[in-house]
Amino acid sequence: MAPTETLPILPLPQEIINLIVDEVAVDSKTDKDSLDALRACSLVSRSFHCHSRRHLFSHIEFLGNKSGQKRAGRLVKILENRANTDLVAGIRSLTLVLDMNSNWPPAMLHPDRLYSRSRKLYLRVTSKLGRREDNLLKLLDILSRASLEIFALEAQGGSLDWISVNARAKAIFLAIRSNPSLNSLRLSSIINLDPVLVAGEAPSNNLRELTLSNVGPLSASGLPSRILPPSSNNLAGIERLDLLNTPHSYIFPLPSPPSASPSHYLPRLKSLVIDFPLSDVVLDGLWKFILQFSPTLESLDIREISWSRLLTFDYISTSIAFSQLPALRHVRLNEKHGSAPRHSLYTMIALLFSPVPRREFEPVRIELVIAVELCETEFIQHLPPIEWRVLDKILTHPMHSVHLRMVFLDITVLPRPTADDGSHIMVTPHHARNFLPGVATSPSIQFDVNIQAAAPD
Repeated sequence: MAPTETLPILPLPQEIINLIVDEVAVDSKTDKDSLDALRACSLVSRSFHCHSRRHLFSHIEFLGNKSGQKRAGRLVKILENRANTDLVAGIRSLTLVLDMNSNWPPAMLHPDRLYSRSRKLYLRVTSKLGRREDNLLKLLDILSRASLEIFALEAQGGSLDWISVNARAKAIFLAIRSNPSLNSLRLSSIINLDPVLVAGEAPSNNLRELTLSNVGPLSASGLPSRILPPSSNNLAGIERLDLLNTPHSYIFPLPSPPSASPSHYLPRLKSLVIDFPLSDVVLDGLWKFILQFSPTLESLDIREISWSRLLTFDYISTSIAFSQLPALRHVRLNEKHGSAPRHSLYTMIALLFSPVPRREFEPVRIELVIAVELCETEFIQHLPPIEWRVLDKILTHPMHSVHLRMVFLDITVLPRPTADDGSHIMVTPHHARNFLPGVATSPSIQFDVNIQAAAPD
């Protein structure tokens, strides 16, 4: 018998290998799965290694805590290695999270005067530790030269006071903000924020998304100020604005002259995410703020919907009219998570009575997210509380059902007072559907339920 011939295995073209790695990077369900898969790909062969590594370094999320300096130093060595010159060029996203609870006083948080006075002592200590300068600042300086598309600066465990950031760090952050390739900026938990960090310094209007969460402007002598400078064209390209726990008056005080109105700053705004106010004065100002984007606004996401004694059902339903937004295509209402949902549901119902723009071929899409805490006993009652029955009738009424496309019910189950035998009922999605039976059985509404047990005390 003649020996069988083995056919040579032809190597795949590098373009095909790159496409395989690209699919691995985007096909994973979670970021951890993606990283694990890319690490495995990088070990297959040299042809897989290079492209996998570019994906691994394309997004950098750095936690600044007491061990941050060592990790920053290691990353600096990797990026400065001559064999890794392509890594910096491939970085597209940077998230910097500063842990305000950690006992790590990096140089960026030293005021300039204090920093200069303690410079000799600082250098002497860092020299003994093998670090002649702040590695985190050095890392940020390297990353500021990358073609970043996304930048996020967040503080956790407290707020970052912008006044405490020294001049060198501010210059690096401003260089990142002014990067012409940057199209998404997210700032979280920062007080006394300099407006220049939001608007940028160099002429550039490439920014497409801006998120401000728990942000306060720089104030002088206790007087309220604003986050944006009096005039700026650097935000003209923004299409999405998220204001989370950040009053809109910090951005655009009303009334404002036409030359400094919100529409003047953001003439292309299509999507707005904003918190629901708790007083009639703030609600009036918020609606006037929203109306300034009426020619272009297509998506409105109202979050943290709750109840206040200062807002009545009639006032809400008559003060807000979605029909005044002719470009509107999508409304999303998110109820604030709480243990007393009754009044919050009525607030959401009042918003649903707001008329919407009429379109013959493409109705406005309305989505509801209801996050509530319910006791076990409420699931075994014969009828759900009256506010749920009212909400179900309203949502399935033809006036609303033509627009309603999705309802997501996020329920945290609180244990009932322990019975004599210590038993508990098992709450299932079937129990939850009894709260909104009409919505759950409607063929035109996507109804999703998430049930989780309350964390033990």
